[in-house]
Amino acid sequence: ICGSCWAHSAVCSLEGQYINVTGERTEFSEQDLMDSNIDNNGCNGGFAFKAFDFIKKRGGIQSRDEYPYIARKVKSNRKK
Repeated sequence: ICGSCWAHSAVCSLEGQYINVTGERTEFSEQDLMDSNIDNNGCNGGFAFKAFDFIKKRGGIQSRDEYPYIARKVKSNRKK
């Protein structure tokens, strides 16, 4: 079992706001957060507010198509 609810919560919130601002639907990557956000603990839990801070500092998040969810932490190929 992967405790990534924090990443799903953050991504769902971002997707909703993205629709409100742009009128377009997109899917962001929970896996990107799990693998890159060192302030959270991947499948061992975390907090959506830390994910939001991370996305803001990094300047974005990948799409689910670019970085699909696999329900386990893998080594990131992105800068943290």
